[in-house]
Amino acid sequence: MKLKVLDFPSQSKHKGFVGCVAWNSSNELVSCGDDHKVLVFKAEEHLMYDPASLTNLSEDIFPTDIHFIPKTSGVSGGASTKASKTEFVLTATNGTFMLCAKNGAVEKTVEAHRGAILAGKWNHDGSALG
Repeated sequence: MKLKVLDFPSQSKHKGFVGCVAWNSSNELVSCGDDHKVLVFKAEEHLMYDPASLTNLSEDIFPTDIHFIPKTSGVSGGASTKASKTEFVLTATNGTFMLCAKNGAVEKTVEAHRGAILAGKWNHDGSALG
């Protein structure tokens, strides 16, 4: 897959710095910025459609990383339980990480550090976070 990056400042969907982006298994690009927005861009063939707002984060959250649970054996949510709808982890400069559903709903917020969490990644089967 080739990704062609174009700069259209007048058409920017975020206001300010975009701290992290990630592809999910549904061929969507998710971006998080200092404007506290989480946007999802749907991609089909060679087209990228206008983004939809996935969620708005609170004013004290500045995202640093986003990572989706890997697909394993075609099961949504990796090795997570059926009761969990967690699809991605979002880390922030305030020392928290959030477990989020595909629709952007924050399922759980964990205060993990006094400083920023720069990265959060799932293991290969989605059963652990590091």
